[in-house]
Amino acid sequence: MFSLRALGGGFVGIALVMVGVLACAEAQPADPLVSYRAQREAYAETFRVEGRGDHERLTRIANEIAALVQSSSGQTRARALLELGLVRRLNGETPEALAVLGQAVQEAASNGLNDVAFEAWIGIARAHDGAAEHGAAAVALEHAADAAGERPTLRQRVDLAGYRAQLELDRGENEAGLIDALRAAALTTEPKDRFFTEFDLGDGLQRLAASCDYRPLIDAKSSEDGAEVYGACRRAVAASRAAYERAAATAASLGWTYIVNETNGLIHRLEMRRFLIEQKARGAAMNFASVFHPRSIKDVLVSREFEAGASTLTDAPLLAKLVDSVLAEAAAQNPRPDARSLYMRGLTQDMRSAGPEAAAKYFAAAAELLGAERSGFFDPRRRGTVIENRGEIVRDLALRLLSLRREADAFAAFESVRARGLGELANALSRPDVTAEDRIWLADLLVLEARTGAIERRIVAEMVASGRMDAIEEKMRELDQLRAARNARLHANEAARARFAAAATPPPASLEALRAEATRTGIPVLLYWSTDANLVAWYVGPGGSEARNVFLPASALEEKIGRVLASSGGSLGRQPFDETAARELFLVLLAPFEALLSPASVKQIMIVPQGPLTRLPFEALINPVSGNAVIDRWAISYAPSATMAVAALQAESRPVRSVTAMVDPAIDDNTKETVAIQASGGQLKTVTRNELFTGSWQADSLHVLTHGEFNSAEALLSSLRATRSSDPPILAAELLALPLRGLSLAVLSACQGGQVGTRISGEIYGFPWALLAGGTKATVLSRWDVNGGSNGQWMGVFYRELAGGASPAMAGATAMREMRKAGVTHPYYWAAMQVSGR
Repeated sequence: MFSLRALGGGFVGIALVMVGVLACAEAQPADPLVSYRAQREAYAETFRVEGRGDHERLTRIANEIAALVQSSSGQTRARALLELGLVRRLNGETPEALAVLGQAVQEAASNGLNDVAFEAWIGIARAHDGAAEHGAAAVALEHAADAAGERPTLRQRVDLAGYRAQLELDRGENEAGLIDALRAAALTTEPKDRFFTEFDLGDGLQRLAASCDYRPLIDAKSSEDGAEVYGACRRAVAASRAAYERAAATAASLGWTYIVNETNGLIHRLEMRRFLIEQKARGAAMNFASVFHPRSIKDVLVSREFEAGASTLTDAPLLAKLVDSVLAEAAAQNPRPDARSLYMRGLTQDMRSAGPEAAAKYFAAAAELLGAERSGFFDPRRRGTVIENRGEIVRDLALRLLSLRREADAFAAFESVRARGLGELANALSRPDVTAEDRIWLADLLVLEARTGAIERRIVAEMVASGRMDAIEEKMRELDQLRAARNARLHANEAARARFAAAATPPPASLEALRAEATRTGIPVLLYWSTDANLVAWYVGPGGSEARNVFLPASALEEKIGRVLASSGGSLGRQPFDETAARELFLVLLAPFEALLSPASVKQIMIVPQGPLTRLPFEALINPVSGNAVIDRWAISYAPSATMAVAALQAESRPVRSVTAMVDPAIDDNTKETVAIQASGGQLKTVTRNELFTGSWQADSLHVLTHGEFNSAEALLSSLRATRSSDPPILAAELLALPLRGLSLAVLSACQGGQVGTRISGEIYGFPWALLAGGTKATVLSRWDVNGGSNGQWMGVFYRELAGGASPAMAGATAMREMRKAGVTHPYYWAAMQVSGR
C-alpha cells in the first residue's frame, strides 16, 4: 500500500499553510517562515497530482530553515524548529526529524506556544508511526492531546481523531481505528480533510477483510447467513470499496490525479481480496469432516514433513512476477522494509524454488520486525495486535524451520506468539515493586478497555453489515465516556504505567528448557497448533522431542470437537456421549505418540492446546484399542503456553491446609463443598466480595462457589455473581486486583468459569487468563454448567487428596476415576472441571 500520510499534507499541512497565509498578510514584520510553509505544501501538492517529489529541493529548504533556527530566538525559533522537523520528516529523515521536533516542543513550552507544541507532538507521533514504533507514537499523540487542552479547536479535534485512527490501524486495532476515522469524518468541513478520512475508512475496512485470511469475520448480519461463515468478509470488501470510491471521487474534485490512480489501484486489488475470500468460502463449504473417520492409527496420515508459505507452488513464475511488481511499487513509496513485504519476498523465493533456507531467511526477518513493532507499547490486555493481525508470518516461519529440521528455532517461533501476551503480563505483575494499588489500577484499566472494545466491535459490526459510514450517536457517547474514563485512569498512576511498560520480559521458554523440566518431573508435555490443512502435534518429555504433522483440516477438527462438547457439557448428561468422535480425536491427538506415552512411569500428561483444542476435555477421549478413557490411564492437566508449562512444572506441590472461600449458601446447600473442604482437615474462612478484594486474607487456596457467566463477546467481561445481592458481580478482569501472587491454587466452582476466548495468536483469555497472569500456580475451573450433586462429590475427593499432599492434577484425576468407578460414567458429571498447572 502506498503511503499518503508521509506527504506532510493532510490535516496538519493544510492548517499550517492557512497559518502561513494569514501570517503573511498580518504579521509585522513579515513572518520569515511563510515561504517555507508554502514550498512544503507545494511539494505535497505536486506529489498528489504527479506522483513525484524533488528531495534535493527539500534538503535545500531544510538547510535554509536550519540557518534561520541558528539566527533566531523566542517564538520565531520555536516555529522554525517545528517547520524544520516537518520538512525533515517529509524527506524521510526520521531520526533527525524526531530530534528537531523534540527541540520544538521544548522551545514551545518556554514561549507558551501550545499550538506549536501540539503540531510538534503530532509530527513526532507520525514519525514514530512511520517507523512502526507504536508505543512511542501513542505516547506522542497523548502529549498532543495534552497540549490542545480541555477545549481543543475544531482543527485540533479533527487532527487528533484522524491521526489517532491512523495509529490504531497501523498497530492492528482495526475497530478502534475505524471509529476514530468515523469521528474525524463527522468533524471535517474541508474536502482535503474529507479525502483522508474516507481513505482511512477504506483502509480500515480492507484490513478487516484481510483478517478473513485467518478467521471468519462476524458482523450484525452474520446470524442471518446460516452456514455461510464468510458473508461478513464479503460485506467488508464491499464497504471498503465504497469508502475508497468516495475517497477517489474527492481526490478527483481536488485535481489529485496521481492519488486518484493510486486509490483506484487499491480498489482493483480488492478484487484479489474478494477472490481469496471466495476460495476460503469454497473450502469451508467442503464437508471434510465426512471423510475423516479414522478407526485405527493406520487411518491417520502422520508425517515429519512440514510445508509452509508457497512451498507447494513450485511452478508459478507469473505469480512471482506479480508479487515482485507489487513489492517494487511499495518500495518506491516507502523504501523502509516492513514485515509484510519481507514475508512476500519469502513467498517469491518459494515460487522460484530458491530453496527453503532462502525463504526462511525472509520469514525470520519479517518475524523479527513484528517483535520490534510490539516493544514499548503499553497495552494492559497484552493483545499483541501487530503480531496477531499477521500471525501467518510467524506460523509459516515456524513450519519452514520444522521442514529444515531446525526444531529448537521452530519451537521458539511458535512460542514467541503464544506465550507473549500472558507471559508479559504475568512477568510484570511478579515484580517486587508492584503494589496492591498498582494491581487495582491495572484491573480497572482492563475492565474499561474490555468494555470499550466490546462497544467498538458492536459499532463496526453494524457498519460492515449496513455499509453505512456513520454510527449511532448514543453508542458513540457511551464510547466517549468510557474512553475518557480510561484515559483518566491511565494517567492516575503514571509510575505504575512506566513500570509496566518498561518491564523487561524474559524470553519465552526454549525447547531445551521444557524438555529438561518434563524429564525431571517425568511429566511429558503435548503441544498443538492447528492450521487450515494440518495439525502440528509435538511431544516434549523424557523420550526427547518429536514433532508430527497430522493431516486433519481445521474444519474437520472443529467438527469432531463440537460433537464431543455437544454430547458432554452441552447435553447436560441427557444424551449419550459421542464415543465415536472421542475415539477419532484420540487417534489424531494422542495415538501418534502412544509409544512415548506408554511407559508405566508416565502417570500424567500436560496439554498445551491451541485454537478449538482449548475447549476439548482430553480426559474424555477414548483409546479405540483398550476402550478406556484417557483419564483411566493418565492424569491430565493444561497450560496456556510452553512458558507457563515450564513454570508449572518447576512449582513444587504442597498440601492445601487453608482455604479462603466466597460461597453462595444456596449453592453450597446442594453441593456441600464447604463441608467437603472441612472434612479434609483444611482450615476454611468464608469472605464477602469486599473482604476478598481488601487483600487481607492469606491461604493456600482460593475457592469461589457461585454462579458464573461466560461473555463470548468479551471474555474479560465474564462474571461471577457475588454472594450478597447488594454487591456487584466480579468480572474476570477484576481478578487481577486480588493478591494472587504465589497462591498455590484457585478454584472457581462456577458454571462456565473455565470457558475461554482465544486470540488469533492462540492465547487464551477470560478467568484462567486473569488468574494465571495474577500469579496463581494452578487453577481448577468448570468447562460447562455443572451438576451440583456430582460437582460436590468431585470436590470432596479433590480436597481430600490435596490435604494428603497430591498435586492438583493428580487430585483431580483421582476424583474423576472414583466417580467413574462408582458408576458415574457420563463425562458431563465427572469431566466438568479442568485443572491447569501441575
